[in-house]
Amino acid sequence: MRFRTTAYHPQANGMVERLHRQLKAGLSAANTTHWTESLPLVLLGIRNALKTDAGCTSAELVYGTTLRLPGEFVSPSSFPPVVDHASYVSRLTNAMRSVKPAPLRPQSIDVFVHPCLKTSSHVFVRRDSVRRPLEPPYDGPYKVIKRSDKFFVLDKNGREDTVSIDRLKPAYLEGNPISIELNVPQNPQVTEDRVDIDEVASTATATEPSIEPPRKPVLDAP
Repeated sequence: MRFRTTAYHPQANGMVERLHRQLKAGLSAANTTHWTESLPLVLLGIRNALKTDAGCTSAELVYGTTLRLPGEFVSPSSFPPVVDHASYVSRLTNAMRSVKPAPLRPQSIDVFVHPCLKTSSHVFVRRDSVRRPLEPPYDGPYKVIKRSDKFFVLDKNGREDTVSIDRLKPAYLEGNPISIELNVPQNPQVTEDRVDIDEVASTATATEPSIEPPRKPVLDAP
């Protein structure tokens, strides 16, 4: 099964990208130029790694039991061998009946999406590739042809391109109206205090006696 996703957006293939990250980390730790020789052991370690959210390994979810590691062929295992197969089947049946779905670990926080993307006619596209010094981080602006919850269809030089909404930024062009809403909470106590202060100031001004400037003396001519 294949899924088509947008470019430079690995979050859309989270499970595949996570596996690739583990593979690269394991092959880098092997410190060998022939990575194909270390690949089977790295995959064996990943499939036997305990998942904290599910409480079991990938091998247990697929085969119902853990895989034997290479060290168990050299040294004896600490687990006793299963002799009574009927008792083992009965205990396994009871254990499978008591299994309940485990809650998954919390996912990452959603990426901030600018609210003006819902109405902007043109957008900028972020460059996620390696940039040169002093190179602009965004390309565009490009005209929006179609909007969706997770991606936009843009007109890039006469060619339609699908881009993830996480890489977009609204473009404010000349002539387009910009509406900014300021949600300022109204505090009645602050309003009353402000009115009282204004009333006190006006009262003090009205009752304050007026001060006339000093008059110049007038001298009669001799």
